[in-house]
Amino acid sequence: MQTANHISTSLTWIILFFACSFDYFCEADCSKAIHKFVPSQIRETGGYRLHCFEPKTPDGNVECYVHFVRKMGFEDGIKACKSLGARIITIRDAEHSKRISNWVEYSFYINAKRIEPKSAYFFYYIYPPKYTNIACDTSILGRDCMIVRTTGLWCTAQCEEKHSIVCEF
Repeated sequence: MQTANHISTSLTWIILFFACSFDYFCEADCSKAIHKFVPSQIRETGGYRLHCFEPKTPDGNVECYVHFVRKMGFEDGIKACKSLGARIITIRDAEHSKRISNWVEYSFYINAKRIEPKSAYFFYYIYPPKYTNIACDTSILGRDCMIVRTTGLWCTAQCEEKHSIVCEF
């Protein structure tokens, strides 16, 4: 009986990710479905960890994230998130940064990349960003992506460096 239950929850997990990937093109929010249908014991297994934070956002949505345990470069992270119908995380404020940093426990990429290799400016998914916590010299050429360190401080990194990836739905 335990095996049948495991298969059904695993199948549910696969179907949900497939549905979320499909819904990505429709710009649907999968957080509610993940929170409701994926059992918490399944969320922390395998090559990724899934977590839904409470309390809900001001607009009443549940925040769900996937943390890939295997570290990867920024572009591979974009592809990994996109395959789930998600995107690399954008940090909204200090509390959000702290919550994600405490959960991940590793440095991770955020959705910010230098506009051009020699530019001093970064493109953020939400521009202009409402919150930043940059604590390093951003003028170093070749360091075109942004990571959040375990301390919550942001720093530039080479986009090929291997860091954790956190996807948001």
